[in-house]
Amino acid sequence: LQFEGYSPLTALRLHIDEVTAIDRSRWYAQRAAVRPSAKLKSTDPEASALPEPEVERILAQFAGDQQGTENTGRLFICPPGMDLEPWGATPDEMGYKESWDQLVAIILAGMGIGKGAAGITDDASYSTLFATLKQFHLLTLTPKCDRIASVLTRFLAPFFGDDLIIEIR
Repeated sequence: LQFEGYSPLTALRLHIDEVTAIDRSRWYAQRAAVRPSAKLKSTDPEASALPEPEVERILAQFAGDQQGTENTGRLFICPPGMDLEPWGATPDEMGYKESWDQLVAIILAGMGIGKGAAGITDDASYSTLFATLKQFHLLTLTPKCDRIASVLTRFLAPFFGDDLIIEIR
């Protein structure tokens, strides 16, 4: 019903925010993350802590050589008696791909657009595309155009004559 419920943008605001957050997360993970995300630990149980200047030197080398998208997957050679251990979740472990597909499908469905009509489907046969576009036209586009035309008819048509009806095709 037109007078009940949310508009598509209001109803989908959290899902749109999720897609935006995933997109930003991907961007910042690629732009500023340390690759590999890891911690350097001593393999010698009796080794004393490294002196502060040595820690600073290793940190500067690690940040300079490993940080940023242009250094993704670059080789890191550990100092003697140290081991590099992965730390933190990677985008693959966070399920970005699965969640992205789900959220895009939810947002498109909320807007009344099928994946085929938006050109995001792998099934590219003519019959599927035609059926998707026909469905989009009949279930989404025509009702919205009829609503806009009825509002325009109510407010504009009386100024131009009696019994005028505005239609949008």
